[in-house]
Amino acid sequence: MIQGKNIRMRNLFILTLVSMVACKPMPPSNDAGNAIPPSPYHASQQTQIPVSRSSLPAPANSYVPAPQVRYQHKKVAFLVPLSAPSAEIGKAMLDAAMLGLFDVYANAPVHEGAARIQLMPYDTPADPKLSAKVAQEAIDDGAQVIIGPLYASSVAAVAPIAKRHNIPMINFSNNIGVTGAGNYTLGFMPAEQVLKVLDATMARGDKKIAALLPASPYGDVVEEAVIDHTDAHATELVGVAHYPLDGSNIAPYVQRLIGNTSEKDPLPFDALVVAEGGETFIQLLKDLKKFRVTPDKVHYLGTGLLDDRSLLGIADGIGTWYATTPSAMYEGFSTRFEAEYDYRPPRLASLGYDAVALVAYLLEQGGVTETIMTRYHGFELPANGLIRFHQDGSNQRSLAVMALGAHTMEEIMPAQRVLPE
Repeated sequence: MIQGKNIRMRNLFILTLVSMVACKPMPPSNDAGNAIPPSPYHASQQTQIPVSRSSLPAPANSYVPAPQVRYQHKKVAFLVPLSAPSAEIGKAMLDAAMLGLFDVYANAPVHEGAARIQLMPYDTPADPKLSAKVAQEAIDDGAQVIIGPLYASSVAAVAPIAKRHNIPMINFSNNIGVTGAGNYTLGFMPAEQVLKVLDATMARGDKKIAALLPASPYGDVVEEAVIDHTDAHATELVGVAHYPLDGSNIAPYVQRLIGNTSEKDPLPFDALVVAEGGETFIQLLKDLKKFRVTPDKVHYLGTGLLDDRSLLGIADGIGTWYATTPSAMYEGFSTRFEAEYDYRPPRLASLGYDAVALVAYLLEQGGVTETIMTRYHGFELPANGLIRFHQDGSNQRSLAVMALGAHTMEEIMPAQRVLPE
């Protein structure tokens, strides 16, 4: 079992002494021990099922003796990449999980026999064979729930092992092809994000849609969502072009979309869907500009990959729309994380925080069962808001539509306060 490095001592203490609760006043339960005090990050208590607790300090100079109680320790394996080349994202997800563990239990009501997570991190790279080996090791070590892995190939390798041992999984992949009964994903679904942003752009009046996408499974999922949306609504799909994954030469693919239009002619589409983030998105904007495809002539649309503060202030990207989970909730988590660890978390780290909070709640309710996981009203998670899981392991979220700005992300369409039908 691989332990994460550079974890603050407080969080290591939580892992090794998870049965001990901080010596602080215990807030009363407001529903016979079933309802959980809300996280300070909740924008709404509409669903009444928050899964995180605040961790307010005890009054100065106060002392409350720690009650001597026996907990039911539940071993939860946490499978993320902790070595190169993906150690950075894995470490951030583990840091977030440790923070979530602290926040869940810092002020938790104390009672005999309460379930408590014993988090067990394992280095799980994007290698199916190694991932399968690690999963078996975790199960041999007594894991009763598996959180992770991150990569679809690893999820596909681990899932049959977990199923054989009747161990529930909550993974981080955005590929619903590797989910299934008892194997649920917390990943951000690109198809759902595309459908949401297309709804918004259609309401704005954009009727002609094109898509310029990488030749990858991610690009294929986005293309399918674009086709589904234009087929179902009064919009026209002008064209879809897939460029090589390395993005080395997109010229012929852009030309395919704009056709033989001259500089004086309007572009043949109102909105262009892209599926990139970070530096690749910035380079894509530069390449598009060479073909007169600029934000003053076409409306850029993207996925949650654009939910990245490093993209603020990019002139040709200002005004680009994308769909993501409620920004206020995520920023609450991000601020909390940065104050604890002195670095800003990558977006995926929030999934580690939510996963621990969710599993802690489920264990209190008796376990990770299909009945509770797939309940209609879903769950309100502390970092990313409302989510509903389906029997096939996929999920559905309440998403907001945001726009990249010069200094901030602007909310174009708020997330719904209840999950859509």
